[in-house]
Amino acid sequence: MQSDISITRIASEVGFDDPAYFSRVFQKIAACSPRDYRLLHRSLRGSPFPTLPEN
Repeated sequence: MQSDISITRIASEVGFDDPAYFSRVFQKIAACSPRDYRLLHRSLRGSPFPTLPEN
């Protein structure tokens, strides 16, 4: 499933009041920004390599 939900909305839905803080925490954990993660995940569609499971 691909999502066009804004990073601000995602941040809010997972409990962050500040989307900038969410992005910093996400980058620390995932080693890339939420935007870059989304782009990477989309580019891996159809790849023979496994991706993270979708919820």
